[in-house]
Amino acid sequence: MGFADDIIIRRRVDARRFKELDNNKCMLCGAVGQDMRSFIVSALYNLAEVIDEMIDLNEVEGDLKGRGWYLRTCKTCRGKLLTALGETADSCRENRKFKVGSDGEVITMKVKLSRETGEYVEEINETKD
Repeated sequence: MGFADDIIIRRRVDARRFKELDNNKCMLCGAVGQDMRSFIVSALYNLAEVIDEMIDLNEVEGDLKGRGWYLRTCKTCRGKLLTALGETADSCRENRKFKVGSDGEVITMKVKLSRETGEYVEEINETKD
């Protein structure tokens, strides 16, 4: 079996998992209740490699078919995911202080904090080989 076959099998398994989901149960911690919410993330990346519980919606029946990746969560898990997403965005924004390549990797490594402005200033513009 090849890579494409693995994707087909995973999508079929995920479609079955989606069909059997308990919409009142958090897919992460297992909490049961009526305050569950759905996360749907569109990404050209196998998000199940990051969060095992994520379901590929490519082969599910209905309105969500092909819309990305799905996760049903409780209030606490939802808050933790949103906090982590926000912290990651903040961390990425920190790179605005530096020169970055097209992939977002910092290529200016040496900066100093200006006493006058409180801003970061490039000391040496080094590029990565």
